[in-house]
Amino acid sequence: MAQSSRKSHRISESPSHNPRVDDSEKDTQLRIAENDKVNEAKFVEKLERDFGKGKPLEVHMKDIKALRTFRNAFPSVKHANPENLNFYVINPELDVAITRAFGLKDSKNIKFLTETRGEAKLLKDRGYDAEKGIAEKHRISEQADVVIVMNEKVRPSSRLLKNVAPGGWILLPLVQANVLRGTGKYTCMGILDSEGMSPSVKDVGEDFWENTEIETDEELKNVSEESKDEGVVTYEEAAHAVKEVFGTEQNVVQNYKKLIEMAKKQNSSAANGATKLMCNIERVGGTAIEISIKTILPLREKELRGENYAIFKKNEFV
Repeated sequence: MAQSSRKSHRISESPSHNPRVDDSEKDTQLRIAENDKVNEAKFVEKLERDFGKGKPLEVHMKDIKALRTFRNAFPSVKHANPENLNFYVINPELDVAITRAFGLKDSKNIKFLTETRGEAKLLKDRGYDAEKGIAEKHRISEQADVVIVMNEKVRPSSRLLKNVAPGGWILLPLVQANVLRGTGKYTCMGILDSEGMSPSVKDVGEDFWENTEIETDEELKNVSEESKDEGVVTYEEAAHAVKEVFGTEQNVVQNYKKLIEMAKKQNSSAANGATKLMCNIERVGGTAIEISIKTILPLREKELRGENYAIFKKNEFV
């Protein structure tokens, strides 16, 4: 775990932002670049000694490339001294790619939370700060600048998300992205595509998520029965709003999407990033009502399963 005396590192993020790099940051970047390039063979040998050959080693090398891609894609991460950042890695199994990807000299500022005691022991035996725990309920002693969830079954609960520092980053499987969209406290910065030979960060807008939202009443019913994420509309909520405005119980999803568009048009200055908007609507029959509209529908999760990660940045003042 990082020491409490570490320097805080906060640089505002934007695609065109190119902060001035001082000499100390240049030294850090050069050292990381050298770590990226030199002595890879020795690192592979060490991984083989610690974790064996085969799949564990392959996963390590794949994830190293992916996490390096994330690191290099965003100025505030790329130009930070990694020794001054706190990392929290959830359900890594025996994957310690984060240490190599960020060129860390040691692991004092990384915490690993494992699913099993055996995994925690193996990591501890190799000098890593690891413990077994339930990800959705676990709190670390100091909030992390970078949180990485490596298991798509882990739900980003409100308690888990308290581990992310204001202005910090969280990478998590795409299937769980809607939870963060629904909080209104995070901005999606892109998708880390790690399934091909060359990982990349894709800049996606709200259109990407809207195009992946459910489309039928049956889908919304099924999702609502399985889980209820904060800020994401349920079938019951959507059906009630549609009945109130349109006086029908048919085509709930399509009619609710109309309500979302109406709400966004009425609140154009506040709609960006808002998860709930008030909307003044004239009912069928002429009566005017004010109704609260959640702007986020559940996603078609089957289409999002795989090895890609959503990248979110927590708002600075939350």
